[in-house]
Amino acid sequence: MTELDTGVAQDRLQALLMERASAALAARRPGIPVRADRDAPAPLSSVQAGLWFLAQLAPDSAAYHVPVLLRMSGALDAAALVRAVRALTERHEVLRTVFLRDGDGPVGVLVSADRIPVSTVDITEDGLASAVAEELARPFRLDEEPPMRGVLYVLGPTEHLLALTLHHIAVDGWSRDLLLADLAALYAAETDRGPVPALPRLQYADVTAWDLDERDGAEASAELAWWAAQLAGVDGVVELPTDRPRPAVVSWAGAAVPVEIPAEVVERVGALAADAGASPFMVLLAAWQALLARLSGSEDIVVGVPEFGRHHPDAERVVGCFMNTLAMRVDLGGAPTGRELVDRVRETVLGAFAHHRTPFERIVDRLAPDRGLSATPVVQVMLSVLDSPADVPEFDGLDVTPVDPVVRVAKLDLNLTLTRHADTYRGELTFRTDLFDRSTAARIARWYVTMLAGVAAEPDRSVGAVPLDEVPGPAISGPRKEFPSDVLLHGLVDRWIAERPDAVAVVGQDRTLTYAQLDDAANRLAHRLIAAGVGTEEPVGVFAERGADLVVALLAVLRAGGAYVPLDSSYPDERIADMLDSVGAEVVLADRALAPRMADRTVLVIDDPADELGPVLREVRQDHLAYIIFTSGSTGRPKGVAVEHRNITHYLYASLDALDAPAAGGRSFALVSTHAADNGLTNVFGALVTGGTIHLLDREVALDPAAFADYLDRHAVDVIKMVPSQLELLASQGDIGRVLPRRMIILGGEACPWTLVDRIRAARPELAVEGRYGPTETTVSVLGWAVRDVPAELRSVAVPTGLPLANSECFVVDAAGRPVPAGLPGELWIAGPGVARGYLGRPEETAARFVPDPVTGEKRCYRTGDRVRINSAGLVEFLGRIDDQVKVRGFRVEPGEVAAALRARPGVVEAVVLAVGEPATRRLVAWITTDKSTVDVTELRTAVRAVLPDYMVPAAIVVLDAFPLTPSGKVNRAALPEPETRAAGTGRAPATEAELLVAEIWSAVLARTEISAEDDFFALGGHSMAATRVTARLREVLDVPVPVRAVFDRPVLADFAEAVEALLMTEFAPSTEQETAQ
Repeated sequence: MTELDTGVAQDRLQALLMERASAALAARRPGIPVRADRDAPAPLSSVQAGLWFLAQLAPDSAAYHVPVLLRMSGALDAAALVRAVRALTERHEVLRTVFLRDGDGPVGVLVSADRIPVSTVDITEDGLASAVAEELARPFRLDEEPPMRGVLYVLGPTEHLLALTLHHIAVDGWSRDLLLADLAALYAAETDRGPVPALPRLQYADVTAWDLDERDGAEASAELAWWAAQLAGVDGVVELPTDRPRPAVVSWAGAAVPVEIPAEVVERVGALAADAGASPFMVLLAAWQALLARLSGSEDIVVGVPEFGRHHPDAERVVGCFMNTLAMRVDLGGAPTGRELVDRVRETVLGAFAHHRTPFERIVDRLAPDRGLSATPVVQVMLSVLDSPADVPEFDGLDVTPVDPVVRVAKLDLNLTLTRHADTYRGELTFRTDLFDRSTAARIARWYVTMLAGVAAEPDRSVGAVPLDEVPGPAISGPRKEFPSDVLLHGLVDRWIAERPDAVAVVGQDRTLTYAQLDDAANRLAHRLIAAGVGTEEPVGVFAERGADLVVALLAVLRAGGAYVPLDSSYPDERIADMLDSVGAEVVLADRALAPRMADRTVLVIDDPADELGPVLREVRQDHLAYIIFTSGSTGRPKGVAVEHRNITHYLYASLDALDAPAAGGRSFALVSTHAADNGLTNVFGALVTGGTIHLLDREVALDPAAFADYLDRHAVDVIKMVPSQLELLASQGDIGRVLPRRMIILGGEACPWTLVDRIRAARPELAVEGRYGPTETTVSVLGWAVRDVPAELRSVAVPTGLPLANSECFVVDAAGRPVPAGLPGELWIAGPGVARGYLGRPEETAARFVPDPVTGEKRCYRTGDRVRINSAGLVEFLGRIDDQVKVRGFRVEPGEVAAALRARPGVVEAVVLAVGEPATRRLVAWITTDKSTVDVTELRTAVRAVLPDYMVPAAIVVLDAFPLTPSGKVNRAALPEPETRAAGTGRAPATEAELLVAEIWSAVLARTEISAEDDFFALGGHSMAATRVTARLREVLDVPVPVRAVFDRPVLADFAEAVEALLMTEFAPSTEQETAQ
């Protein structure tokens, strides 16, 4: 029961309650009738049916036991007390009911009171606690035994403990008090100290039968509809900052920590309630929901509140489980003040209690949320407030003291119970030990009192601004280390050119270069760049495949004083042109095969002959730009991140320092991913700045498991950094050990599952496994982890993002940019030497994302947009995004950019883009609305592919008449329909030999049983990695180099097969002509 059950003194609230009470009195019904046949099987109430189901689900659980412990001092008549307990079960039939299956569901069947086990046990004080705990935990078999048992523990002639264990299917908190009052009266009658109390007129089964009849009317239907509207679109689970991942099947194990609200806070709570026309309960609930919003990062909070459940005066003296749960949903959007939040809570509470007759179980059935065994549906957190402690029963001649049992079970994630004691509230916070450590629960309890005190003291301040703990500085910082600050990126390579000129620096498919050869080639090309007019900090495009020429080009641009702009050949020409235009790059270094794609630019072919003009003498400073790497942009245009020499050189020092011996001193690294993202820079420069060797694997080899394993067999590669999804792809075809380097694997670019780490360690226990996290704007990586850093109990789902590298600082802030204490979720802001200059040519976006630190305002931070927290192990843990940005196969994708590309096409009015699936198989899905014109989805996808990289092209596009909306008018993303994929093979069957061959390979790569000649590779779930596997298999079968780009240019099977045929004709044409001549 809450305070609201007993009435409130405030005039405004009383007026509202009187209005509702008058309406209820006007519709007053006659008394509850007694069932005609009380011995007949009784239907179960909704609450009982739910508890019966839970008992079938977890038959050994004690979660729904209701323990009653009474310490009795004095001359106790033990035999009389045992008789009184049995008489209690005679009076209240629900206590001697067993629950049997009957047809479609369970029914209650009465049994004799003699079936109630009541025993007497002699025991010592030392053995009492464990004996009681064992007794209370012993499960009920509800189909065989009644839901009550008792043990009287005899500790001495004048010391006893009565332990009654009841199942919640038979009693609630109110019933407990009724039973104890009856037990005291029955004991008095058994000892001739009082009369035998009159039998109750009604039993629980009578009230249930009446209530079931009442529930079928129009009023009950209207109430259920009200609840369905009130809770529409509720998120499945409140994402609290747990110490351990939520298990697939949560146990009932629990514990509790104490909570006490001091008198001065209670006084302020009362004053705020009176001023707001609310009750103290409403203020207590408002503070609880405000804290839950801070803990979860959500503005939509649902808290369960227990309700009396006795909807007729005749039921008030009936023993049984009447308690209902009211789901209090409050919107905390718009940064409400304490007073505004109390107003919202008041209206929510009054509305809920005005519709309190609807059983919670019926509401859940109506909402039909996704059900599972990992969490309770709709409500995972509760608040229970009592106006006064339970009455202590008076047993003549005895001193009786209730004993609170040690909490060992938890029905919910968190349950805050508070009881008024004079001028304070005391209670406890019960928590699931599957999810929370005791220290975390204690911190949450302390934060609740702090939040309540803050709201009550300053009700006109935003509840989000109430400080829960002092935050004097960064949430977490890396170690302080001194690294050289007067070096340039190419200067770090020059050292090894001088010291190891004959050592192999670069191994590419095209050629191998020693350090001396790399030096010579880079110098020649740098002189050509200078002659072409490239000046200091001038952006220069580098349009090359992964090969030795790529490294030559990067080093040449750096020596010429320019900033290199790496470009991926798989990008559409229109996107490449837009990238170069946005940073003003007029000069491009290109492979000979790619040069024709560069129109209206000054193009220098990398391997063209050039004079030897000696070292390049160009003054370059540490604060000059080294490179510009593009990331996806939410406005529809990619953004060029400008990184200076001092940023990248510090990263290399800090990263290599953390990687230590496995990556130190002349190791060989391999670049296995695009050079147009910064994830691969660790491989390229990790080798070149330590005197090692960089291997450059082309796209086909890097994504083909057999070719990749063969390359590692033939080359000694020590270290590889790659995205986890790429490694999962490579390992999907066989032994993961064959696709791992010799000394170290570094995983970064996206969340890494522990299952992958476990596979690596099982296959290669000696291999060092590290992870890295960092946005491009903070230069490659700022956080790192090694397996040893993560406690064993946290190694279950995703690997934490780790600990800051040297000299990096991490702040965690709320939506208003205020720092939050460790444990609370918030946005990650990063400060330190790696923070880049900004977005080149985008001053407004730079100002929005590169900001002063939230504590002193003196340091420059980058706002990552990543939602994190510092977990119990002191590691930064990634929780998701505060915006829509996602990672697809390691690439950052702003869904807004994809949506903008879709909206730019004729006929498309609006577009919503989301990522679906696990990281290894994640894909984009788009939902669009049109201007009523017919939009061909295949043509739309083809048009978008012409302007976006393949990883940004939606795998499915769903056309809707209108988007589903939430009550607040936003797109209800949870209600967007699943994309319907046209069944593969429903078009024309493959006919030619080329079509049949391609269909067979597509089927194997895409795990499709049938594929038609009209199917689109990407519509079937294909992506760049899969395309690479297709071309690799074609190369094996046909011995013809089929370029990956052919899949993108001609994604329909028939067209692609035609392209393959043309390649075959071209390949064999010379030999055919020669044979004809002969």
